[in-house]
Amino acid sequence: MSPTASETDRPENGRGVLSRALSRARWAIFWERLWPALATLGTAAGVFLAASWLGLWVSLPPLGRALALFVFFVASAAIFA
Repeated sequence: MSPTASETDRPENGRGVLSRALSRARWAIFWERLWPALATLGTAAGVFLAASWLGLWVSLPPLGRALALFVFFVASAAIFA
């Protein structure tokens, strides 16, 4: 017979409850540290796509295209630094 929910939450199973709570807390902290970088990367990608859809790359000279692409690359790389 498998244990019921009330049996698994008894004081003698406190270590299991504590370890599950600690695991959830670690995942929450991991996500809270990760999502700002992902949001910033998504914003940089969105600005790049918006510039592309507006035809910015066509109106820039070749040197301007290379410079703008370099700026987007540096901004994306700086997110993970």
